[in-house]
Amino acid sequence: MRLKMRFSAGALVLALIGSAGCAGIEPGGDDPPPSSESPSSQSPTPDSSPSAGSAPSGGEVPGQPSGPAVASERGVYALRLGELRRTSSSTLTANFTIANTTSEIQIDSDAFNEDRQNADLMSVDGAYLTDERGGKKYLVLQDAQNFCICSRNLGGFDANETKTLFAKFPAPPPDVKTISVTIKGFPSIDNVPIVG
Repeated sequence: MRLKMRFSAGALVLALIGSAGCAGIEPGGDDPPPSSESPSSQSPTPDSSPSAGSAPSGGEVPGQPSGPAVASERGVYALRLGELRRTSSSTLTANFTIANTTSEIQIDSDAFNEDRQNADLMSVDGAYLTDERGGKKYLVLQDAQNFCICSRNLGGFDANETKTLFAKFPAPPPDVKTISVTIKGFPSIDNVPIVG
């Protein structure tokens, strides 16, 4: 009787193994099931490229020059003065373009900067304003490091290249409505209206 029970238990084990094989259990069945997420539902990889809306801050240049061109004293460059605007109660910003009117590259490290030992080379810090009625001259403002608050690091001008530039000055009193603008290397432009 005891022998018969052992045989029956062994037969039961064999029967279970056989039924598992018929059920389609295969080796390697421990692998996790594939993800049910579709590719579109997975988190995208962050895009490291700049956003399409990003642009250089040209906030210091408040308008496009539209006045007549003024030839430089050397005849190489042409200046076109744009808007002269009060950008705060204490500052005035001038914007303008300088163009190389020749078919040759021009590299003048001090063409437009102030004539002083610690001048900002390749800048336009040689610009100034003159209130003739009030008898006052306004130089380009400087930051805490004594660099001009103006266009800097101009480099050279390619043939026929035009650059848009700016310079920031102390503002004259509110009752001053026009002023003379001088960019080094060019004749002064008088009676320029102040906007704002």
